[in-house]
Amino acid sequence: MSTLTQVLRGLEVEFETGRRPARYFDVPKRGELTSAEVRYVRKRFKDLVERERCVADDPEDPSCYAKTPTDLAPRMQKRKSDYLRAYEAEFRSPEVSDAVLFSSAASKRLLRDYPKGLVRIAIETGLPVEDLKEVYDIWIGAYATSGSRTGMSAEQWGYGRVYAFVVSYFCNADGRYDNQRFLKNKTDFHVFERIVEKMT
Repeated sequence: MSTLTQVLRGLEVEFETGRRPARYFDVPKRGELTSAEVRYVRKRFKDLVERERCVADDPEDPSCYAKTPTDLAPRMQKRKSDYLRAYEAEFRSPEVSDAVLFSSAASKRLLRDYPKGLVRIAIETGLPVEDLKEVYDIWIGAYATSGSRTGMSAEQWGYGRVYAFVVSYFCNADGRYDNQRFLKNKTDFHVFERIVEKMT
């Protein structure tokens, strides 16, 4: 029997690839894994490596960004991320319908060029949609090249990073997110600096 860390180390050597975070695998992070859990980790690891190689061969191939077989059958119940819950508490009003939110001529123009979800975030936050789209696109690419949590599509991964970006950089007056990976790594900081420059 092996722990998740031991199994992942062995798979990194076997597949001659880099590290995959434990959070991408829906199994216990401590203690020994069962045989079934080891088989699942192996299959999940292989799915992630194959998706990464697909992107390396042809970054424009849409099939590279589709969910893997192990994405389609998550083993654990999913919940909203802390970033999404914080975003919704700060910016989203359940009383405002889509009809109201997207009724202006300006929002209708934006919907021709940008995904509806990004236009919604731009309207709710007052941030430039083109900059939010850059963050989204960076993380759509990361979905296929560095892996993701199970059950998530490329679009969900992209939106998740946009929520993290907004909350970390624009809702952090109390320093709540200072020790989170997003801010510690200064993720997408160049986009944040550009937005601040535009707003001053």
